[in-house]
Amino acid sequence: MQTMGATELKAERTKAAKSRRHQPPSTDTLVALPKWEQAARRRGIDFVTYRRLAEAFGQIEVAALRRLLITRMLPVTPACFGK
Repeated sequence: MQTMGATELKAERTKAAKSRRHQPPSTDTLVALPKWEQAARRRGIDFVTYRRLAEAFGQIEVAALRRLLITRMLPVTPACFGK
């Protein structure tokens, strides 16, 4: 069987395997989030992962970002922006 098309799995696996320094999220993350969300909505984005948010905000720790967003009870839910 021949596979058609392309996949990003190889690139994602390579990216995940790289050792990177991750920083804890800061209050700057909370300040920057609404602007990032508005820009994403303008681009038609409805769903975003915590990992993508962590990458967008400078390689911050994904689990720490998730905890921060949940504890602050922001109206943004990264798994789904909602409408």
